[in-house]
Amino acid sequence: MRRLFGLIVVLVVAAGAAVLTWPSAFGLERTLPLAQIISFRAPLTAVFVALTMLMLLFALIRPIRALALALALVLGVAGGVNVAVVTQRGMGTEALPAKTDTSLRGHDVEHCGLGDLGRDDRAVRRRHAGRCRHAP
Repeated sequence: MRRLFGLIVVLVVAAGAAVLTWPSAFGLERTLPLAQIISFRAPLTAVFVALTMLMLLFALIRPIRALALALALVLGVAGGVNVAVVTQRGMGTEALPAKTDTSLRGHDVEHCGLGDLGRDDRAVRRRHAGRCRHAP
């Protein structure tokens, strides 16, 4: 009975780790809680690594060694995949791309009135064309 319980726990944790690591494989990348969690992939990776270390510590306790090692394996793989994703996509940068004639930034956006998010695109373009020297 204990083995069955341990197997169920490992499978549930593996399913949760798989959904958190690769939600698009399950069609859940746009669902409400997962989209917000995945946007914080670097802290999620740290949580996976910390839980892996905790499971390795629990593996020192003989009665739960098999369960702890299985969970450490699952969480370690999830953490490793997330590290690879964060490394591949990058950690972000503060630098903006080079400004071009068609790019809008800071003063241009406020000056042109393009900062209004609730506006219809056509109305914004008309207002932009009427006010700005660099109209399209």
